[in-house]
Amino acid sequence: MNLDGTISLLRAGIDRIGGPALPIPLQATLVARVQGEIGDQGPHMVELRCMNQDGATVLPRIQGNIDIPQGGGAANLVFRLDVEFKEAGRLTWYLRIDQQIADELPMIVEVISPKK
Repeated sequence: MNLDGTISLLRAGIDRIGGPALPIPLQATLVARVQGEIGDQGPHMVELRCMNQDGATVLPRIQGNIDIPQGGGAANLVFRLDVEFKEAGRLTWYLRIDQQIADELPMIVEVISPKK
């Protein structure tokens, strides 16, 4: 952990967060690199959504667009998150591109009792 309370890791994910009571805050940056092929050039719709095990969306969806360069190539996505989880349990982040799931990240949100 850095002096400012942040964690900087390459190719690492946070799959569990906790706090002493709900809501549990999370300030993080989610970075994804999308690799497009030659036929993928042009604009594409992107959506990031967090859902619980019942399929309900638990945070507001983030929507935007990316542009794959002519001939294919990469586009970087950076999502700055400053959210509060109002419920504990197993959640899944879904990254969708053009209405297709491109990636998913499971996460557990839990209330943690202080150790005595």
